[in-house]
Amino acid sequence: ADFAAQLARGELALARVELPAGTPLPGARDAIRVSAPALGIAEREARLIGPAGVLDASLPGPAVLIAIAPSPPPAGAALEARIALGAPVRGVWLPESAVLWSEGAPIAFVATADAKFAKRALTLARPLREGYLASAGVEAGERVVTNGAQQLLSSQLVGGEPEED
Repeated sequence: ADFAAQLARGELALARVELPAGTPLPGARDAIRVSAPALGIAEREARLIGPAGVLDASLPGPAVLIAIAPSPPPAGAALEARIALGAPVRGVWLPESAVLWSEGAPIAFVATADAKFAKRALTLARPLREGYLASAGVEAGERVVTNGAQQLLSSQLVGGEPEED
């Protein structure tokens, strides 16, 4: 009842946050921060209410409802949200073009010192904008094939080149 009363008095606002495809839903302990830069509203804490229903089947990812209080932004304000999901994950960002799928598992080709390419199994921590965060399989600073990686894989599969490790 207090929740509804705060909402009616404008002391609380509800917002829907669309998450990128493949992103896990946040939990009660995950930090959620929102801001409204166009209105000059600085970043502030928000509280997770729970998963939101599907509004549009063409949207690729899940969504959550959050509560913003005190001093919520006005209705209809465009918000930016940051959600810290659990403990930080370290890794290397790889563009989509560098990540291939072989026998159901993610791989990438890394340039070696002798001008050859080594196929590496990857552990993908999460999808990121236009790529993936790889938590294992490649190291920062290594040169990863982004153009022609599929051709390298195809040549290995048809026996044109021996597989290197």
